[in-house]
Amino acid sequence: MMIKDLFIDNSCSKHFCNPVKQQYKDLINWIFNDPDAHLNVSTKLIAEYHRSNLNSTSGTSLPSIVDFLTRNHRLLKIPNTVIRQFVKKNFKKKRFRSNYSDHEYIVVVVHSNRKLALTEDRNLAHDLGNYSGVSISVADCPSKINYS
Repeated sequence: MMIKDLFIDNSCSKHFCNPVKQQYKDLINWIFNDPDAHLNVSTKLIAEYHRSNLNSTSGTSLPSIVDFLTRNHRLLKIPNTVIRQFVKKNFKKKRFRSNYSDHEYIVVVVHSNRKLALTEDRNLAHDLGNYSGVSISVADCPSKINYS
């Protein structure tokens, strides 16, 4: 089994509840139907997904996807201890454009297998794409990234 992992920032969550664009429908279909599809997350990101989708009953919302992937052992959650240690060791002299609260997502992507990220946050995309020593593919829509 080859793990095909992907990081999806909460800035993209609006496209999952009732997907209009075909590229999001295709991504959702891939997540649910490809047994190698995995999602990279942190505890904080899961909490963000839930806050953004409080009243959603959609089976394609990010909390529903997290639930499905958890039950199918396809959720790759980076522990908080790993995140804190990485930040302490590697972020001392770094300057980022993204919000301080988003810096842990850089750690999640750096620790992922394929280093693929989907985000509509331009500052986070800049920080991911320019993180030194790691080649990260970042896109603002699924059609621009080879997730499958």
